[in-house]
Amino acid sequence: MIGDTHRFRVKGLFVAGIILWAILLARLVQVQIVDQPTLAEAARYNHDCRQRIPARRGDILDRDLEPLARTVSGYAVKFVPSEAPGSGDVLPRLAELIRVDPQVLWRKADSGRPFMAARGILIDDDGAGVLSAMDGVHLTREQARVYPQGRNGAHIIGFVGVDNTGLEGTELQFESVLSGVPGWAVIARDGRGRGHSLPGEFFRPPDDGRRIVLTLDRDCQAIVERELQRGIEESGARWGVVVVMDPRNGDVVAMANAPGFDPNDPCESPQGDRRNRAITDFFEPGSTFKIVTLAAAVRHRVVQPDTVLNGDNGCARFDGYCIRDHDSYGEITFREAVEHSSNICFAKVALGIGRERLYQMARDFGVGCPTGIRLPGETGGILRAPREWSRRSLATISIGQEVAVSVLQLANLVAVVANGGTLMVPRIALGVRNSHGDWVARYDPVEIRRVLTVDEAAQVTDYLVGVVERGTGYRARIPGIPVAGKTGTAQKAENGAYVDGKYIASFVGYLPADDPAAVIVVVLDEPREKFYGGEVAAPVFRSIVERMTTTSGVCLGNDIIRWRINNDVRLASIDACPSSNGDAGGARH
Repeated sequence: MIGDTHRFRVKGLFVAGIILWAILLARLVQVQIVDQPTLAEAARYNHDCRQRIPARRGDILDRDLEPLARTVSGYAVKFVPSEAPGSGDVLPRLAELIRVDPQVLWRKADSGRPFMAARGILIDDDGAGVLSAMDGVHLTREQARVYPQGRNGAHIIGFVGVDNTGLEGTELQFESVLSGVPGWAVIARDGRGRGHSLPGEFFRPPDDGRRIVLTLDRDCQAIVERELQRGIEESGARWGVVVVMDPRNGDVVAMANAPGFDPNDPCESPQGDRRNRAITDFFEPGSTFKIVTLAAAVRHRVVQPDTVLNGDNGCARFDGYCIRDHDSYGEITFREAVEHSSNICFAKVALGIGRERLYQMARDFGVGCPTGIRLPGETGGILRAPREWSRRSLATISIGQEVAVSVLQLANLVAVVANGGTLMVPRIALGVRNSHGDWVARYDPVEIRRVLTVDEAAQVTDYLVGVVERGTGYRARIPGIPVAGKTGTAQKAENGAYVDGKYIASFVGYLPADDPAAVIVVVLDEPREKFYGGEVAAPVFRSIVERMTTTSGVCLGNDIIRWRINNDVRLASIDACPSSNGDAGGARH
């Protein structure tokens, strides 16, 4: 009996052993074969890590390949107070190296939490060598965006956020071109936690961002910024905008806003100062819009230069609405009406043009539509369809009321006349270059449509030269250079009504008038005391041209010198503008 029991137990143990070995074998099969890829990946995850290698953001260059924005490398500084018992010795030295107020670091250290010692400020290799020996200091290799021109051109260039991603201007518009593609590397860690790079298939280098070449001229931009700021200070205006454009190809050579901001530290300026008013804001242009009415009158032969019109001594009613002139005119020719910017005479001419034809001319000039410039946030302005016009709209629109444009739209409109009649897409970028300097893409000038014939554009130019030579724009005269231009003074509207004492003063002009190299538009918001465009905006136009034509190597200077030589004009110095006599001296608009 005992023998049978013993044999039964032995058999049971034997069967149990076989079962255990079978389970172990099955487990081994599962681990070694079935789950092998998953477990191997987990092992790599525990011992290896995939490290992101950021791409270098591409530079932004001006038309002469001078840097407007570039990327620099350095070390970001992180401080951990708990790792630095002697913070009293570390913080003053740390503050000195990163150029930060020591009290700022003391307040952060009192919290006891780790913090970035200076967000956005990178330390060079020398400074990193000193900081690495300090307790509690951790250094991380990073990249930062810098803008060597400071405030000059900031609204076109834009800026990036803390993650080096474009937020405004060219930085935002061309984000996909500038940002590049980050790479990666697999780092293996040994038993002591030390990292080792793995070669070959475990590494992919970053593809750095491309370079954007803008149409801006750095020297020209600096001149415009400086003269605009001076004009604002002298006139007491709230803000101002200047756009300089080459009418032959639509290139924006300069675009300045004041007040401005420093893209190296954009948060230090109010949001309104960071807005590119040249494309985002629109306003009633006032008498500068008369260029459109003038072009329509020339196209449809409503009047001739010597056609006599009656200025009604400064006040005339159109469907019950009184339109006034800044001076009292009786019978004057249409040429004189243009030169002295008579609202009444232009309104009468508009009646002969008709609403459909005036609307079509304005639309052909691009009014009411975005220009298509490669910058974010552009407005389209306002131009209502004729069926929405009131009984007085024909008269008021003809003098620049009930219609709104941006400064860039106004510049593009003037460029149509300057280049002989073609509407262009304003160009802000010439193209894209790679890190070797080779062109990857070129952005050619784009023609939208022909608005005027060459002869019609020449006739309009002839009228506008008279505005500068004998009329309201005499303060924009440049000795030795023919200038075509138009003044504008628009009363501002608030809550549906015009406000006394608030005006937008403007001047638009191009030169040389018979072979234009540049269109320049100056707009000043709410100038004090003097507020007519001919009084405050035209002098800014003149001072910009003076600096451009007398500064060696500046964009417009070369074109003007070439024009003077071709036309056998003596290179005379630009003296103070002589005072005007007769009607022109008293003209203000």
